[in-house]
Amino acid sequence: MPSSYSLYEMTAFPELGAGEIVAAPLQLLLDLQMEGIEEPPKTEFTALRRIPELAMDVFRVFHEYIVRKPGRAKGVSFNIYIANANFPAYYQRINQLLLIKTSKDIAEGAFKALSKGGRVKGQRRNISLKSIRPYIDRFKGAWFNVDGSANVKSQALFGPSIDQDMRFERASDEGEMYYIRLDYVFKDELTSLGVSNDSSIVIYDDNLDEVSELELVLHIKKNLLDKAELA
Repeated sequence: MPSSYSLYEMTAFPELGAGEIVAAPLQLLLDLQMEGIEEPPKTEFTALRRIPELAMDVFRVFHEYIVRKPGRAKGVSFNIYIANANFPAYYQRINQLLLIKTSKDIAEGAFKALSKGGRVKGQRRNISLKSIRPYIDRFKGAWFNVDGSANVKSQALFGPSIDQDMRFERASDEGEMYYIRLDYVFKDELTSLGVSNDSSIVIYDDNLDEVSELELVLHIKKNLLDKAELA
């Protein structure tokens, strides 16, 4: 199963010991009660342990979020409910880098909720994927936004050396590249991954342990993302 990491450059993050929690402030309940929600959603980061070789702290994240979608359970119909997700996060204080390992939308929701408390501050780094093209040897695919079309919003190109194709050049000139697939050399092995223009990384190979996967993410950041121009 692919692993998705959202990267945040931080300006504030609390120092927590094992078992300590930083939580998002609870939402005002009045409006939610009018929609049938009895308790506000919660978001909590709980400090678990440290990975010494990476100088990285590990957190367990519990994130509740509101879903506005009709459904029915135990004979009761509803149009809104609270869902939840559990996933890990990692903070490297020396580089002020937060990694959240879950789908991009869930990660962003958890980060925004936590940021409302004032103890956590940071942002994603939006980059130009075109600017890292010289550092990529093995393109496998690219996705572009399409401007000026009422019917087509995006275009995808696939295949070995697709970046040498005239269609790639034309798409790069006419629209913004927002996601790429590539084979990346790490520790003399090829790894299949994806990179988006908001500095998110998706690792498609599932043969890495926790530390190796984090080492790969840090390697990609140093050798690709940090060399990118800001969008």
